Amino acid sequence: MLQGDRQAVRHLVPRAGRLAGLGAIIAAGLLVAAPAAVAEATLPPGTQAREAIVDYDVTVEVQPNADMVITERITYNPGTMRVRHGLIRDIPTQDVLDDGRIRLYGVDLLSVTRDGGQVPFTADDSDGTLSLRIGDEDVPITGLHEFDISYRVRDGLDVLQPDDLDASAPPQVQPGDVELYWDFVGDQWDFPIYGAAVAIKGPAPALAAVCYAEATYDQGCQVGLNTGPQGATTMTARSNRPPSYAGYVTGVIAWAPDAFTSLPTPVITDDPQVAEGKRASTAFRLSGPLGLLALALPIALAIIFRRRSRGVVIAASPVRYEPPEGLRPAELLAGLEGNPGTRGVAATLVDVAARGHITVRQEEPRAFHQEGLELTWTGHGKDTLQFWEESLLSAIFTGAQTATIGSYDPALASAVRDFDSTLQGQAKASGRYNPTGDKPDRPYKLVMVAGMLCLVASFIAIIASGEVFPLAAIALLAPIGVGLVIGGIAGAIITPRRQTKRSATFISQAEGFKRFMDSGSAAARREFAQRTGMPDYAVFATFLPYAIALGLEDTWIDAFLDLDPAQLTGFGVQVTTWGALHGLASTMTTAVASGSTTRSSGSGFSSGGGGGGGGGGGGGGSF
Repeated sequence: MLQGDRQAVRHLVPRAGRLAGLGAIIAAGLLVAAPAAVAEATLPPGTQAREAIVDYDVTVEVQPNADMVITERITYNPGTMRVRHGLIRDIPTQDVLDDGRIRLYGVDLLSVTRDGGQVPFTADDSDGTLSLRIGDEDVPITGLHEFDISYRVRDGLDVLQPDDLDASAPPQVQPGDVELYWDFVGDQWDFPIYGAAVAIKGPAPALAAVCYAEATYDQGCQVGLNTGPQGATTMTARSNRPPSYAGYVTGVIAWAPDAFTSLPTPVITDDPQVAEGKRASTAFRLSGPLGLLALALPIALAIIFRRRSRGVVIAASPVRYEPPEGLRPAELLAGLEGNPGTRGVAATLVDVAARGHITVRQEEPRAFHQEGLELTWTGHGKDTLQFWEESLLSAIFTGAQTATIGSYDPALASAVRDFDSTLQGQAKASGRYNPTGDKPDRPYKLVMVAGMLCLVASFIAIIASGEVFPLAAIALLAPIGVGLVIGGIAGAIITPRRQTKRSATFISQAEGFKRFMDSGSAAARREFAQRTGMPDYAVFATFLPYAIALGLEDTWIDAFLDLDPAQLTGFGVQVTTWGALHGLASTMTTAVASGSTTRSSGSGFSSGGGGGGGGGGGGGGSF
């Protein structure tokens, strides 16, 4: 007897899936019926409606070169409970051994027929299996059919070693003999097998043979050593009653080595995924330190060169009670950040309201309607508007007395782009904003890009991977990529913008003004109001646009809570509570963004009902 721990019955198992579906062809009655010869085969009583393999006959011809040609005749009953179109046969091309390694078998398909004639089929050789799909997807079948599958197998035999045999082995079998240990019928069929018969013919009479079968074959597995046609060894497994599930038939048979022209040599390799894991471990030992270096080096360089990168040092500035150079809020923001954006537009609208040109009122909230701003043109401002302020207001009002901001307006979107471009150009031309100030950041941005490329390469390796997951590629690229991305971001944050003498002076003055705006001391503002002769509410309204531009509106508002919001009416801002005033800047910024950002689609009424509306929809599919 062969040792059980050598290779427990491996089950190189076939597998059949179910083909289901009922189409128009069935309704037309175009069914493939079984030929008369097959239809006369005997079905166990009461099983006509049940899907099953009635007979599974296997013929194996072992050739002198240790190849074998296997022919399977599968007598299949599709039953009547569901419509079937054909048979799926999965032939394994590899086997996982007890030690985790992979044994490979060469499988070459020779022929496929049904009922002795041609039949459409597809063959997919992947994932360690040659999968055959035999039949026409559009033509259902009824009754018994014989499917004949013939294929050649290489590297399926073994030469017995002394450790392969124990005391229970047949005395006729010795080390050096050639063995075939094979699952002739697998246990991974989706329906039962009523009976199986195997005939194995070798290049010489067999020395010994053993058969193992699933317990569902209640007659067991009978072996006929060299008693079949042309001296073949036979193995037969049947049941007196229909089994409830598929059952395997595994055979072991041995021949003397001098019957072969060449002795078999099994093809055994490491599991590709295990080998990939070993490569990944080696790669990570290299990439781990490199990833840490990629993280630490940009940060270290940014710290070392921080002083040099910032250019002219920004001098400390005392508190200033007025904006530098008398700039309007959006001009101040453009000088600091280069682009005033929607916050700059919102600050400008509050500013021209405080100067008497317009009034600003938040729309009352309505169901199914986003918040917006109601603007009214007064026509009696206290000063002359800048040309870029005039252009913005002209786009908003378009000649009317009132306007609402909150939904997309192409004229407003164009005006906001011009507004940004104009103030950005002024900030650069005046030198308040250094356009090349981000130059010290550029190397760190390139580091980030390199890191992203490493991560993208890892992702592509995953997408393109087949049976083997690319652990080595991920272990090599991912740590380096993550280190480069994080190191680049940190280096860019640490590195300040490079300043010229002009831009450094402006920033210093602006910081002094921000300290005034951001001071928690209301007493200082009262002192300023007393020196200028302006009432508290006038100080508040005059500098509120600057607070909005600098993002300090909450601090500014909280310092004047003793004022009456109604006092702001004379400065163009109509609110009833301080709570409403707190939300005004956010509402204005949101309204400007909504009014100047293109929507994905327009109204359903104007689109002609052609689809692609503002929301909902979606879909699915079937086959």
